[in-house]
Amino acid sequence: EQSADKPIDSTTLRLLKSPKILTPIADKLKATYPTISYGELAANLVVTPVPGSEILAVSYQDGDPKKVSAILKLASEAYLQYSLEERLADVRQGIEFVNAQLPQLQQRVETIQDRLQNFRQQYNLIDPESTGKQLSDQTNTVSQQRLDTQIKLNEARALYNDLQSLLSQSDSPSSATLNSNARYQALLSQILNVEGEIAKESSLFKENTPNVQVLEEQKQNLMPLLQREGRRVQEEVASKIRELEYRDRILAQANNQLIQRVKQLSVVSRQYTDIQQELKIATENLNQFLTKREALRIDAGQQKTPWQILTPPTDPVPSSANVKRTAMLGAILGILLGVGVALLLEKLSSILHSPE
Repeated sequence: EQSADKPIDSTTLRLLKSPKILTPIADKLKATYPTISYGELAANLVVTPVPGSEILAVSYQDGDPKKVSAILKLASEAYLQYSLEERLADVRQGIEFVNAQLPQLQQRVETIQDRLQNFRQQYNLIDPESTGKQLSDQTNTVSQQRLDTQIKLNEARALYNDLQSLLSQSDSPSSATLNSNARYQALLSQILNVEGEIAKESSLFKENTPNVQVLEEQKQNLMPLLQREGRRVQEEVASKIRELEYRDRILAQANNQLIQRVKQLSVVSRQYTDIQQELKIATENLNQFLTKREALRIDAGQQKTPWQILTPPTDPVPSSANVKRTAMLGAILGILLGVGVALLLEKLSSILHSPE
C-alpha cells in the first residue's frame, strides 16, 4: 500500500500502468525472467484506490512467489520515483511561471517609482502630510501678521484723523503724539511763554504798546513753525499708514497664495496617495512572487518524495488453484496417515474383545 499527497484520479491510474513506468521494470527483470514483458506486467498488476482515503493498494498475481516479490518491489520504487518526478515537474513549472511574471512585476514597480519621482519633482513635494503642516503653519503666521498689521493701520488712520482735526484749530493743538514730539513741545513751550509775557504786559500796558506788539509778533512767528511741525508729524503718520497699507496688501497676497496652495495640495495629495497605493500593491505582488520562487527552489532542492510506502510488499498469497491442489494432497495424506496409524495400533494391541 502507498500513500499519495492528493486523491488519485483515473488519469493517474492509467499512467501507473503505462509503458512509461512498467517497461523499465520489465527491462530490469529480463535478466532473471527473459520472457517477461510490459503486457504481462500490465495484465497481472492491479492498482486500486482505497475508498475514502488517499491510499493505493498494489498487488500482482503470478505462480512464482519470488517473481511477485521482485515485481512489487520494483513497482513500489517506480511509483515513488514517479511521484517525485511529478512533484518536481510541478515545482519546475511553478518556478518557470514565477520567472515569467517577475520581469513584468519589476517593470511595473520601476514605472510607478518613476511616476512618483516625477510627481514629487513637478510639485516640489516630498511628503503631502509634512507639506500640508508647513502650509498650515505658514497660513496661520501670515493671518496673524495681517491681523496685527490691520490693527496698527486702523490705529494710524485714527491718529492721522485726530491730528488733522487738531491742526485745523487756531489755538495750539495738543495730542498724545504731539506731546511725545520734542521739537513740537519746544515750540509750544516758547509760544506759551510768549503768551504769558503778553498776558503780563497786557495787564500793565495797552495792546498797541511796543512791548505788547513785539510779543505778539513773536507769537505770530512761532505759530507757523508750530503748525509746520504738526504737519510734519502728521506726514510721518501718513507715511506709516502707507507703509502699513502696503504691508497689508503683501500679506493679503501671501495669504491668498497659501490658500491656493492648500487647495492645490488637497488634489495633489489625493493623486500622490493613489500612486503610493499602486506602488504598495505592485511591491507586495513582487515580494510575494519572489518569496514563492524561493520557496519553490527550496522545495525542489529538498527532493522529498511526496508518496510513501505504508505496507511493504508481503509474501505472496497462493492462488486459488494452488489452494485446491494443496487441500487435496492434504486430504489424501491425512487418509493414508490415518490408515497407517490404525494398522499400527492394531498390530501392537494384545487385547481380544471378541472372537471376531
